[in-house]
Amino acid sequence: MRSKQGFLPDAVRQGIALFVFLGATLFSNPAWSGWLDTPDSIDLQSVGDDVRFNGTPMSMRYFVSPSSTEEVIAQFKQAWERGHVRGSVVDSKLGSWAVLNQSLGDTHRSVQVRPAPNGGVEGYVALTSPTLTREPQLRVRLPSDLQVVSVMESSDQGRGSQQVTAMSRRSLDGISMSMQNALRSAGWNIKVAKRDANSARLSADKGKQEFDAVLTAAQKGTAVMMNTVFDGKP
Repeated sequence: MRSKQGFLPDAVRQGIALFVFLGATLFSNPAWSGWLDTPDSIDLQSVGDDVRFNGTPMSMRYFVSPSSTEEVIAQFKQAWERGHVRGSVVDSKLGSWAVLNQSLGDTHRSVQVRPAPNGGVEGYVALTSPTLTREPQLRVRLPSDLQVVSVMESSDQGRGSQQVTAMSRRSLDGISMSMQNALRSAGWNIKVAKRDANSARLSADKGKQEFDAVLTAAQKGTAVMMNTVFDGKP
């Protein structure tokens, strides 16, 4: 196994969502031990300095390989079954992703692999630490009728990011105005407030903090995806 540094924020969101959906949980041992059984042919890239999903610490690595999905999955399965730590390896599929999960008592790790756009494959390995879960503290005060669905926090090179997905039963215009009022009352300066047929965008700043949100009309209200960037770690 070889490892190098890198930060892939767009890919992280997609990878974390899948791992959480599949129930990737429990990694209470030191994080480095989970990488020991990665096949030597796989070149891992770190994804940020620190990642938390709904308050649970998660360590992730991204990789690409010229091999096929089947070959990479077989390599991981063989390495994990014969590796430093042993436990049953479970195969599954979700859309274009091939997935392996391995539970080891109070320990768990996962790998997901899919065809890459330019040939070969791309994938992630994830380790989680639910025993260290803490309630996420939102960086932005939200309207009371906006229900938080998920919170992803990450940091890289001294800058932190908090990405929040939320839903509201209110209309697109109604929740957009409520969010603008909440931001202003908390000292944020609204920079952009745009609206088109089915969506809206808000952008604001407050000192060194930056806030962006995309609001989309949904069947029973409005979906909101927002991101706050700031100095330091979450």
